[in-house]
Amino acid sequence: MMRTAGPNPLNDLLVRYMRERGIRSVKDLADQLGLQRSTLYDLVRDARPEAGAARRTYPSVPTLITLARALDKPTHELLYLAVPDAPGAPERRSPDDVRRAARDRLRSLSADLPDTETFLRERRAEHGEEL
Repeated sequence: MMRTAGPNPLNDLLVRYMRERGIRSVKDLADQLGLQRSTLYDLVRDARPEAGAARRTYPSVPTLITLARALDKPTHELLYLAVPDAPGAPERRSPDDVRRAARDRLRSLSADLPDTETFLRERRAEHGEEL
């Protein structure tokens, strides 16, 4: 297993999977999936094997495939969750970046719209109403 810094985004998926299926322990999950318990303990609990180490555990490719099948997710999605900077991973943007992009998109769409007075004048003219 490869280790690197940061929180483990697979944890939430695995915990949700366990809750949905009534799986009460990592041991039971490991037995059900045919994986080593230590692998799942590292993923579910984001175990750090070295005291004070700010490193996390990533699953191997065979483990990713097993998890993808169990979670009914494409393997590449789990890979990109585990390794956000992997080649081909979608760009991750902060919520502020997403809001800013949406605001800019709306502004660009509204640039072609008439002001309120012009809009009302045109609508009244279309319907034969006098000003």
